[in-house]
Parts: sequence; structure tokens; C-alpha cells
Amino acid sequence: MAVEDERTVDVVLDQFDYEAPVIGGFTHKELATCFFGSLVGTCFLTLPFGALVLGHFGLGFIMSVVFAFTFTAYAARRAYTIKKGRPSYMLWVDIKRKWQNEGYFGLKLNFGFVKSTHWDTMRERK
Repeated sequence: MAVEDERTVDVVLDQFDYEAPVIGGFTHKELATCFFGSLVGTCFLTLPFGALVLGHFGLGFIMSVVFAFTFTAYAARRAYTIKKGRPSYMLWVDIKRKWQNEGYFGLKLNFGFVKSTHWDTMRERK
């Protein structure tokens, strides 16, 4: 029986979990999260600087947007390089694994990954 006879739709199961990258290697959600996260993070630094040194909060916010845009562009380019030829979720697995094994800024979190080991399958000759 053909697909037309059954009145069904051809479905490729691999595409259910696939979200195409929008800019660089980031999907829509990753791009928005990175931009707004870095915007909030840089606002804590640039708003007081803009108010105290430059005399206006608006200039600090503009600097914050520029820094957030620059960081997001750099992170998207870096994500494109890391994700190339691999499933997109593997980037986050790599970040979690590095956070567990090496840590970021001295902070280590346990995500349940087992450290890589060398498995010797060769028997010693006697």
C-alpha cells in the first residue's frame, strides 16, 4: 500500500529532535538565552559605570547591549566550530563534562559522568 492510499504522512523520526541553527551554531533558544543572559550579566557592570563615570544610565545600557551582542556573536561562532559534524546536544554534554571534571572558576558540579579511562584489551604474553 502506498502512503497516498493510507492517507498518512511520511515521517522521518530523526527530525523530531532536530532544531536547525539560526546564527552560527546557535538555535533560537540558545541564541536568546546567550544574548539576554550576557545582557543581564553585563548590566551589573556597565550601568554603575555609565551612571558614575559617564553621568547617565542610558550610556551604560548601550554599552551593555554592545558587549552582549559581541559576546553572543563570539559564542555562536565558537558553537558552530564545536557542533560541526556532531549532534547539537553534544555541546551541552561537553560543557557539563568539563564542568564536572575540571570546573569553572574553581566550582565543580557532579553531573554523573564517568571519567574517561584507558581500557586495555590486550592480554599479556607469557
